[in-house]
Amino acid sequence: MPNWNASPELSNLPKGMFRLWQPHGDDYMLAWNGLVAIHTVEKLSEEARAPALFKAGFVCAENGIDAEKAEHVPLANYFISLGLASESIYPILARSPAKWFWLVDPFGANARFRAHLDEVMEHVIRDLWSKHGVHLPSIGKHEGLKKG
Repeated sequence: MPNWNASPELSNLPKGMFRLWQPHGDDYMLAWNGLVAIHTVEKLSEEARAPALFKAGFVCAENGIDAEKAEHVPLANYFISLGLASESIYPILARSPAKWFWLVDPFGANARFRAHLDEVMEHVIRDLWSKHGVHLPSIGKHEGLKKG
């Protein structure tokens, strides 16, 4: 298993950026962080997002994660959320402030996520709309994640 916790790019993450209570399975949390990270990055200026994306890219490179491979997309997006957290950027949502989820084993979560992709994505997309007012494209846009 890759040792992503040892990455200097993610050392000293501000603990206040993460939920203390984890109400969902790690597959849900991986998907939630990833979708919200992409949504948040789209709301930021290039200047604000560049350091977070650099850190995420560095961690991906250290761990052999290729964001061009469908099976790696959820992990790459999760590491973007950690890059945002390292820059003290909270999720940008329409309503109801939130914190990032912390995963002990994102690689295991990715395997579980891929096994239940449709159900997890529908749950996350529904929750983001009902709880946070964030409308995301339908699950059909994420069909490419099944390949690979």
